[in-house]
Amino acid sequence: MGGIFYMSKLIIQNMNWYLIIFFGAFTMALIVFLIMRNRKDEIDFEEKINDDYTKSKHDHFDTN
Repeated sequence: MGGIFYMSKLIIQNMNWYLIIFFGAFTMALIVFLIMRNRKDEIDFEEKINDDYTKSKHDHFDTN
């Protein structure tokens, strides 16, 4: 049982931390990019739907 913990300790000590930091930063940047693009696409889609919508005669109400 002690051998497994010793091997995992060696693996952790031999990790390339620069590579881990790079991939962590890349992952966070990708998530931020996808969230921003999703919000932009959502706004564009909503504007397109609103522009394509034509009101029928029954949708107009007189205030008189």
